[in-house]
Amino acid sequence: MKHPKPFLLLTLVLTALTACENPSTPPPASSQPSPGNAAVELLPLPAATPEPIPVRLKLSGSVSDDTGRPLVDALVTLQSPGLLPRTADEPAGQDRFFRTDLHGQFSIEVLTDSLSTLTISASKPGYSWRSQESLPRDNENVQLILSQAPFPKGLLALQMTLQEGRPIVAMQKISGGELSLVANDAQDPDWSPLGQKVAVIGKDGLYVADLQAQQAQKILNQTGLSQPRWSPDGKSLLFRQEVTPLNGEIYKISAQGGETTRLTNHPADEGDPAWSADGKSFYFTSNRDAPLELTQASGPSPQGSGYYVRNEVYRASASDGSGPQRLSQNGVIDRYPSESPSGEQIAFLTAGSILALMQKDGQALRQLADRNSARSGANITTPGSITSAPRWSRDGQWLLAVRQVSLNPPRQDVFVFSTTGPAFYRLTWSGGIQDAAWLETD
Repeated sequence: MKHPKPFLLLTLVLTALTACENPSTPPPASSQPSPGNAAVELLPLPAATPEPIPVRLKLSGSVSDDTGRPLVDALVTLQSPGLLPRTADEPAGQDRFFRTDLHGQFSIEVLTDSLSTLTISASKPGYSWRSQESLPRDNENVQLILSQAPFPKGLLALQMTLQEGRPIVAMQKISGGELSLVANDAQDPDWSPLGQKVAVIGKDGLYVADLQAQQAQKILNQTGLSQPRWSPDGKSLLFRQEVTPLNGEIYKISAQGGETTRLTNHPADEGDPAWSADGKSFYFTSNRDAPLELTQASGPSPQGSGYYVRNEVYRASASDGSGPQRLSQNGVIDRYPSESPSGEQIAFLTAGSILALMQKDGQALRQLADRNSARSGANITTPGSITSAPRWSRDGQWLLAVRQVSLNPPRQDVFVFSTTGPAFYRLTWSGGIQDAAWLETD
């Protein structure tokens, strides 16, 4: 089904006022020997690095749709590591947020020490946009295009961290709007197939939150759990249990609770469980065929300086874990496998944080979203890195994942990526998302 794509135009008028002139640079000292002491050679003094010159930046503009109708209360975001603090307590580089008025207009005035790294973006519930734009210094008119979201409607379950450091799981419409609390002190949310329940990991075990009854049931009283995943029929959950800091195993449990079934049993580290579309198999990642290796290129890791783990993707029987089969042969950190609804492709993260697709047999690797810096074997988090498990849309056209937006300050938000082309859209703008799952509604 094709979705209409009306768009928004954001028009900006840019004025930069230089706060002070460039100081004159003194002439370099002579490099000729001194007449009074020929043994002493005077070398040229190194040129002093000039201090950044503060620039007062004034922006004014308006946000409207493609018919010219002004859009009220649209959010305009200005980002740059060079933004100077407004108060003594505010860190440098803090993002600035502005709202359009009743006429769809806005006005911005900030101090910055770098115009070249400024980016501006706009958002409005029900609309998304593909990427940020750098502000040109020689162009007074900047137009940014926002499109109505072409992907399915529905809800997001978001893992967030409050200011006091407490993790919570909250619910929000894909189109934006207010957050609704699902669970305090919880993480790793996953929707049940019908969307009536959300599985989360609490402080002391695995919980299933019933959204209609507005209550949560603990189905497993155990610490060290993570990554719950609902089966396609909604009757079971996979999860990871940490055995030691370097060893985790995959288990299965009924959605009603009860005894657990151990599906992996290996001294290596197993994790990232995910069901196949038909529920007969499950995927996981492991370093069982790639033990710790010493390398100069990998950089620091939890196992010690100079060592890194090479994770690969495996598939095994969901009934008892038998017949594990290695699918990827990439020699790097592969994580979070997720089978498409058709069962033909597997989405996963390769080299730690690059979103990629491969066929069900592990062949035909194709990258969907890269990051700025990728080194073989090194799990580097840089702006652009994907930091959560990818989640498929029901039609197989989109993948949802959390993406690193900036490092200073650290910001992560939810994006969707087209599986057939280069398009991607940003869904959240809070900057504090650790994990996300979506539920499509008709």
